[in-house]
Amino acid sequence: MVDYLRKATEVDKATVKKRTAMPAAITSRAKSILRELDGSMQIPGDEDGLIRAVEECLEGRRERYEGMLRSSYGHDRKYPGRGNVDEAIRLSRTVLGQRADNEAFLREFCKSGDAILDNAEDLEAVENFFCTNQKDIFDDALKTVSLMGEESVYVEGDAGVKEALAGLEEILALEKPYGRIHELPGLAKSATEKYGRLVAAKHEEMLRKLQSALNEIEAYAEGEDGIVQVGSIVQSAKESALAKRDQIHSAQTCTKLDSINSQIDAWRSSQLSRIDAAVAAARAPKTPATGGEGAGVAPVTPPKRKTKVVSRSSALPSKVLRTEGDVDAYVEQLRARLLAELDDETADGIRLG
Repeated sequence: MVDYLRKATEVDKATVKKRTAMPAAITSRAKSILRELDGSMQIPGDEDGLIRAVEECLEGRRERYEGMLRSSYGHDRKYPGRGNVDEAIRLSRTVLGQRADNEAFLREFCKSGDAILDNAEDLEAVENFFCTNQKDIFDDALKTVSLMGEESVYVEGDAGVKEALAGLEEILALEKPYGRIHELPGLAKSATEKYGRLVAAKHEEMLRKLQSALNEIEAYAEGEDGIVQVGSIVQSAKESALAKRDQIHSAQTCTKLDSINSQIDAWRSSQLSRIDAAVAAARAPKTPATGGEGAGVAPVTPPKRKTKVVSRSSALPSKVLRTEGDVDAYVEQLRARLLAELDDETADGIRLG
């Protein structure tokens, strides 16, 4: 610099600027904001150190809350505090956008100071939510609302369940639910207690139905023990029933158990049809050997006859019976229907399926 000023040819290349000290009110206010943001921070006394400290503080906050957005609010997670996190990032970016000019940078920091401090106070509750069991309680409540929404048909009309669900949804929708999160477990229990009893009852119902279906298969095969295929079908059904029993025990919803109900009906009908087919094949007349008496004469093949399956729901329609006469009429109607099915010349018998 001295050489530039001494040589006439170099003087035009030298530029001298006077550094103006930052107004004391700005630096004082900036230091005050930093102390409130982080009480453990050592606040630099010089202007350059203060600017670096403010920049590092805001960069740290921006990175921290951008990371929280990705880790805690990704995949459309409906946790509270998202607006506070977004605001923290916006405020940091706004101030950091003035870094090119030191005074403008600190002025913007001071101007946004109250908003930054208010936001920091709001974020304490947000961070506490994720660092304690509040998040787990909130998650459980969300699962309860989702489950009961999917299973609502099983508890509709229950005023207690509706009231508990309304309470859950109210708290979950709050912008700042932190003070009421402790209410969620009790409301979730109230909403699911009755439903839990329904699931338990359906477990027992499906286990009884499965055992009844297996008993029916075994009874249907009685008298046909000499047919190897029938014995194999029954043994296979017993093994399949064990797997279905495990499936029933693992089902956690009424919807799943109802789907198993339909599967048991289809399985029972399938096993009975397999027995019919095995018996029909075993009883089918054998084709006579060629040669000897009757050689050259085509065997007469009798028409195939098989057991006809009649739908239970069709033969036994749902109906309220109030008197003995109602019962007699219902039985007579059933008798007429079954006799009509027996008149089918293509069937050697009927079976309710």
